[in-house]
Amino acid sequence: MVFKKLFLFCALIGSLSGTLAASQGRGAVATATISHRVSKPGQQLELLITVRNAQSPVYALPECPVGLEIKRFWKPQHLTESGKDVWLLRFRLIAKALGDYEIPPIRVSLGMETIFTKPIILHVSNDAKPPFPDARELALTTDIPLGLAQEAVKTCPTPAPKPSPSPSPKDGRPLPSRLISSIGHGLSWFWNYPGK
Repeated sequence: MVFKKLFLFCALIGSLSGTLAASQGRGAVATATISHRVSKPGQQLELLITVRNAQSPVYALPECPVGLEIKRFWKPQHLTESGKDVWLLRFRLIAKALGDYEIPPIRVSLGMETIFTKPIILHVSNDAKPPFPDARELALTTDIPLGLAQEAVKTCPTPAPKPSPSPSPKDGRPLPSRLISSIGHGLSWFWNYPGK
């Protein structure tokens, strides 16, 4: 029992000291984001890697999953924000095929030090409609523990499924209006017919 309390106390102190160190900006921190989490095949996206608290030149080596194309299209940009160094590395990301892709953690080299970003999930579909996020994607995107993300997904209302094909709504206009509209559309189509 005493060992369990000591372990929990040490874990709490370690967590607090890590949070304090990150907030004070003692070590370099790298984050990776994409311009959209959903895209169509062939659509160009931007992958932005932000490295904070790094003074030396920064090099990022993103691994490319099968079906994705990643190219660097801008040289690393060095900024200063509140007296601290910030490096921006921009890449062009193009999905070649449909599916769900996970870009693994990106390795960022800072001279002798190496840090990693979190993985990024990209959904590629013909309609580019965002799916309902699962717990792992929510945890990666919002930087919360996986257990908390699972609870959040359980309690979130899910959208009602739509029938496919969905029925068209009934036209509520009176019959003379519908007839005039149909005749007008027919005449318009006939008048604008391109011919052979």
